[in-house]
Amino acid sequence: VHVASVHQYIPEEKTYKTVPGSGGLSSEANAQEGKYAWDWAQNIWADSLG
Repeated sequence: VHVASVHQYIPEEKTYKTVPGSGGLSSEANAQEGKYAWDWAQNIWADSLG
């Protein structure tokens, strides 16, 4: 399942808030999104752990 959102920094509040209407959620799990997630995780681990 894919979940996404866009955030904007609000300097006056010194925080990030979700941009209205920016979110997205896939309707169901699928093999392609599973592969994207696995590849993303592998890249993060390689960058972080060497």
